Formats: sequence, structure tokens, C-alpha cells
Amino acid sequence: MHRDQSITMQTLYLTLAAIFCGFVSSLEKHGSITFYVPASGKTCFYETMQEVKAREFHFGVTQGGNFDIDLEIRYPSGKLLHHATKQTKGELPFTSSERGDYEFCFSNQFSSWTQKTVSMALEDAAIDSLAEEAGDADADAPTVHTLMQTSLENMHRSNSKVHAYQREFRLKELRSKSVSSDLNRRVLWWSAGQAALIVLVSMSQVFILRNFFTEKRRIHPVHNLGGTPL
Repeated sequence: MHRDQSITMQTLYLTLAAIFCGFVSSLEKHGSITFYVPASGKTCFYETMQEVKAREFHFGVTQGGNFDIDLEIRYPSGKLLHHATKQTKGELPFTSSERGDYEFCFSNQFSSWTQKTVSMALEDAAIDSLAEEAGDADADAPTVHTLMQTSLENMHRSNSKVHAYQREFRLKELRSKSVSSDLNRRVLWWSAGQAALIVLVSMSQVFILRNFFTEKRRIHPVHNLGGTPL
């Protein structure tokens, strides 16, 4: 019985350690950046890639105008990898077949007044197998998994799905926050304008009514007995 409890506690510790390592790895791998693209402007980023591997590029416009942006991605050789116009969000899987600096450019040149806020992330393509992600050369070999390995594989897949959902919900949250802030600002100015108009109309009504009830007296000249006005 003590041995069974020991095995159970060991399994629990290993599971917690795996979850913690997966969480830290997720934070390191799936970092995103948020930046501004000025009106009629262009912002470019460069990422050095030395390994030929599958990758995923995610982006989304979180604030500004109609939430659209132009995107252009180029290989280190200058060859065009991807081009899109007036996109609100996107997910681009690609293979870094060339070694060097990849160029990611966001253009807002079609907008003359509104700057855009863009969030983007570049990460390795999701791998279904935890052993393959860890670099196990025999990951694809048919084998019978233990209960612990099966649990870890399931947690790995669930963690990948959770990360995808979090990215999508974060984009929606930022957009909703931008829309609500813009609506709040417009309601505030509209309310202030209506309050000023009400005060102006009230003062005008008081002035007009006061003129209606004000008695105007005329002063007539007083004549003396000789007929000459004094």
C-alpha cells in the first residue's frame, strides 16, 4: 500500500513538473509584440532564421479605423513570400527554407488620418507529439505508451489548443476594448454638446420671456401754460 502511494505521489509530482515546464515553454515560445503603424506610414521587422523548419506567423489589428492593414513578407533573398491588402487578422504557416533575415512589413499608407495598433507573433509550428517536440529521434516509431506518457501527450495537445484559444480571445478582447473606448468618447462629447445646447436654449428662453413681461414706459414732454415744453 505504501508503495502504491509512493508511485501515485511520484506520478503527481511528474505531472505538475510537466505542466510547469509546458507553461514556461509556452511563455518563451509564444511571445507576441504590439506596436503602432502611423497614418500613411510603414513599419518593418526582421527575424533571423538559421534552421529550416515549419513556422507560423499570426497578426491582428486591434485598434484604428476599420481594423485593416497591408502585410508583406519577404525571404532573405528579397523574394516575396506573402502579400495581403487590407487584412484585419491572419495566420500564415510557412517553412523557413532560406537562412537569413526575413522581413515582415506592415503598411498603413492607404489611411491618411488614422494610425493602427497591430499585434503579431512568430512561433514554431505546433507539434502534436511531445516526444517529437523534445527532439526524440524515435518519436515516430510505433510504441506502446505508458499511462504517464499518454497523460502527458493529452496535456500537450490541450495546452496547444488553449494557447490558440487565448490568442484569439486576446485579439477579440483588444478590439472590443478599442470599440468601447471609442464609443465612450463619442458619447461623452455628444452628452457635453447636448448639455451646452440645453443651457443655451434655457438662457435664450429666459431672456425672451423676460422681454415679454417687461413694461416699457414712454416719457411725454410736460408743457407749461404758455404752450412751450419745459
